[in-house]
Amino acid sequence: VPLLLALFSGVTFADGPEYSAEAGFYSNYTWRGIKLSPGWVFQPAGAVSYRGFYVQVWGNVNLEEDTKLNEIDLTAAYTFEFVPLSLEVGFIHYGIYDGLDSDELYGTFSFNAFLKPEISLYVDVNEGTGAYLVGSVGHSIGLPGGVSFDLRASAGYVIENGLMGLNDAGTEFKNFYNGELSFSATLPLGPKVTLEPIIAYGFPLSEDGKEAIRSISWDGDSDFVYGGAKLTVTF
Repeated sequence: VPLLLALFSGVTFADGPEYSAEAGFYSNYTWRGIKLSPGWVFQPAGAVSYRGFYVQVWGNVNLEEDTKLNEIDLTAAYTFEFVPLSLEVGFIHYGIYDGLDSDELYGTFSFNAFLKPEISLYVDVNEGTGAYLVGSVGHSIGLPGGVSFDLRASAGYVIENGLMGLNDAGTEFKNFYNGELSFSATLPLGPKVTLEPIIAYGFPLSEDGKEAIRSISWDGDSDFVYGGAKLTVTF
């Protein structure tokens, strides 16, 4: 009991639920280094969080193809806080129109200290049979008025997950998959409104990863730059 009290001593909860709505516009729909759209997309989302619980509904609209909603994802998660550590565990349902729906269980371990290291494991429990492991580090520069600039680097490792492509032998594989370097900013536009522009560069980390990414990406690219911005309102 004393140990549990010590672990949760830094935990604070809001008085009531917090709601948020997002509207994102990006030059491509990019997922784990894979380009999944021919061009610009609109990605709306809505979420509610309360006492560590979090539920989000997220969508994607291809603006340069048929301009219709082609994916709706649902995420449900819970975060355990052991300041400065945190562990988020959750479930994601990928609802793909005219494609294969899938589901993942995931866990994310974060350390709120120098370089803010983070590692996540996603395990497919539906269409796929494998997993995806990704780690990242970053640095944030805070300025007056709540403005911040963020640099982040990540590296992904695929574990026999056929939904993320096959190698040149046509088989699932275990190997480094993709990397990403990003620069973003948080710009407060009001007490509960923020704008977050981002630019990022994605690239393969192995020949297996390159072949798998090229086989799935919209135009066969395995390394590319993308960017955009997200407007978030909380209430």
